[in-house]
Order: sequence, then C-alpha cells, then structure tokens
Amino acid sequence: VARCAEDVVYETQIHIEGEALGLLDFSSPCNVWESVSAAKAVKGAEISKKRSVYFEGGYFAVESDGADSQITMQRVRFDHASKLKLTAACAAPGASLEIYIGEKCYALPVCETKPKETVLEEQDQIVCMEIAYAQNELLFEQPISGIYELTIRFNQPGIRLSEIQVQ
Repeated sequence: VARCAEDVVYETQIHIEGEALGLLDFSSPCNVWESVSAAKAVKGAEISKKRSVYFEGGYFAVESDGADSQITMQRVRFDHASKLKLTAACAAPGASLEIYIGEKCYALPVCETKPKETVLEEQDQIVCMEIAYAQNELLFEQPISGIYELTIRFNQPGIRLSEIQVQ
C-alpha cells in the first residue's frame, strides 16, 4: 500500500499457488486493452465518447507511444485459425504492425482512418469528432492451431487497437 512510489506504507511478499493461467479465446471479438498481459510504451485511449457516456463497455483501446511500443497476450488459443482480425485506428499514413505468434512473424499494414462525427445526444444536438476505426485482417498461409504467446509491435506512435478476433 502506498501514497506514491516514494511513500510506501506497507509492503509484503505473497506466494500464489494454483493452476496455470486460463486461455484467451478470441473466437469472438474481444477488447485488446482488457486482454493484454504485458506492455511497453503504450497507453489507454478512449475508444468512443458515446460508448463511455452510455456505459457500453470496452471503453479503452491500446495506443502506441512510439516505434518501440508493443503488447503481449499470453496463452492465446488458435483452433485451425485462418485469419486474425484487428480493429484499429491511425490518423497518420504508413502505420503497420509486426505480429508474432510463437516464433513466426507476420506484417500487417494498418488502414489510415479519418476523424468522424459522433452524435452523443440527438435531442440536444451534441456532436463530437472522434477518430474512426477500421477492420484490418491478417490471412495465414496455413491454418494455425495451438496455444501461443501473441506479441504485437507498432511501427509508429498513434496506432490504436480496440478489438481482436481469431477465426
């Protein structure tokens, strides 16, 4: 327990026993922010003001801070997967991701997206500008099966990932 990093009030070590971590099942779309187990040089970014205002869940996307940003998801299940879908946003051209599944590396260009108007309150005519998200698909040459660590490396700042799905 601490008031800040320099003012630790109570400290103890714990030992946790039990079974291994459960598997991540991305057979249906899942929020990336909620699935990350390790991260470097990323931050949370609000996906949509409307989603936040109406408590629709999945509030945050992962946003890269630099060309060295990366996220890792452990114990991801691939069951004869032929593609990986990522819902992403990036206002700058030239965005791409390196996706590591186990030892294999795949490149995925990220679609450039533009801001869009979102109506928060129709009655009060409250409108805001938000970055748009687009679906990006990585097709595998051969179907992938097994349990793997999945790491995604970003090539530039400002790339947001909101949803992931393995099919």
